[in-house]
Amino acid sequence: MAKVVKQAASYKTPLYNGTHGNLSVQCGEVKSFFGAVGDVYELFELGVGVRLIEAKVSIPAALSGGKVQLQLVKSEDGSKVADITGEIDLAATGITTSDDNGYFPNLPDLQEELIVQAVISGATVTSGKAIQYQIYTQSVGNA
Repeated sequence: MAKVVKQAASYKTPLYNGTHGNLSVQCGEVKSFFGAVGDVYELFELGVGVRLIEAKVSIPAALSGGKVQLQLVKSEDGSKVADITGEIDLAATGITTSDDNGYFPNLPDLQEELIVQAVISGATVTSGKAIQYQIYTQSVGNA
């Protein structure tokens, strides 16, 4: 079956990034998270000059089956830049951070638009319960 790409409501929300060096936080939620293995939810778009510092995922109520992993990909072609988290078991409640996976911001920064996405793995997710997430970004400017 072909991969399905869905855009979370947070994807269209502009990220505030002020003067170079400022940290910003952006929160989001997929109220009914479901899909097949390989399906993708695009959570946030990061413009040129925006560095991802940290990401957190909250599973407030256990979902049926499957896992999810946050990834940073190039907006232009979808190629993976980094795994932000390891695979998160959706049957377990709790909070996972990018620090748990050893994610560290890439330096030097890529001078292109990036997407933070959630990829379903392991098994089909059918329960349709919510997942919540937040990212911390930093404005670093462009070359």
